[in-house]
Amino acid sequence: MRLLLPCCLIAFTVALISCIRYSTGGGYVRFTGTCEGACNHYLSCKSARGQYPGDKTRVACEAECAEIFSTSEPIIVFESLTCEDTIAFVEGSSGRGPGYPESSAQPRQARQTP
Repeated sequence: MRLLLPCCLIAFTVALISCIRYSTGGGYVRFTGTCEGACNHYLSCKSARGQYPGDKTRVACEAECAEIFSTSEPIIVFESLTCEDTIAFVEGSSGRGPGYPESSAQPRQARQTP
C-alpha cells in the first residue's frame, strides 16, 4: 500500500511528460487533442519554413480536421509529428494545404447553404 502512491505519482508524471513536445519555435508545447491545436501545429511548421498561410487556411484546416478525425487520440499523434511529416501528411504530394482544391492553387470558396 505504501508503494501505491509513489507508483501513481511516477505514472502520472510519465503520462504528463509524454503529452509535451519541444516546438520548432523553442519551448515546450502540450498536445491538445483538438483541431485548433493540430492546425496551430501545421501553421507553425509552415511559418518555420517562411510560409505564412492566412486566416482562410486556418478556417479550412479546422473544418477539414473535424471531417477527418473523430476523436482526440489521432489528433494527439498528429500534433507529435515532426514538421516535415506534418506538412507531408496535410499536403501530400500536391504541395497544397487546406482549402485548396486539387485542380488549382486557389483557396476553396465557402459553400453556400440554400
